[in-house]
Amino acid sequence: MEKDDLKQFKDEICAYFGIAADRIEDRVIIVAEQVAANTEKLQEHDKRFDRIEGTLEIIKLDIEFIKNELKQRVGRVNLLF
Repeated sequence: MEKDDLKQFKDEICAYFGIAADRIEDRVIIVAEQVAANTEKLQEHDKRFDRIEGTLEIIKLDIEFIKNELKQRVGRVNLLF
């Protein structure tokens, strides 16, 4: 190969890799945007789960209170009979 042929070959390879790099960069940007959207969605779900956990804790305390009240009432009824 002559010097001009090598330069042309080099230029073609550089152009090809430039195009390939641009396409890869575009795809990486798309993936990054999708990851960001998914991360936001997961954060929203975390907040919802935190609220649900709080609600369940209140329900658990209420059930424990009701259970104790029922035990006391059954105990009083048993004393009467």
